[in-house]
Amino acid sequence: MPGLGATPPCGRSRRGAGSRCVRDFDAIVIGSGSGGLVAALALARAGRRVVVCEQHHLPGGYSQSFSIEGFSFSPGIHYIGQLGPGGGLRRIYEGLGVANDLV
Repeated sequence: MPGLGATPPCGRSRRGAGSRCVRDFDAIVIGSGSGGLVAALALARAGRRVVVCEQHHLPGGYSQSFSIEGFSFSPGIHYIGQLGPGGGLRRIYEGLGVANDLV
């Protein structure tokens, strides 16, 4: 990745001595949407060392809203029905043991 403006995969980076190296992780998950967070949780529960990378200042992906020209959009609203009893997302969250954390 050098040459693209990225820090090298290992060694001293611009962030100093506390920086982590890609070799410190078994998996790198790109994006903190529901899919990325589910994947990261499943990998971590399987004993893997996981890091989640997100370019936005908040995690959540489609669970966030955004505005364009005064109109607000909630792109993840279609997921709500999948969180009810028997829903696909609900079953995934139940399998990971986090369904009771849904609000």
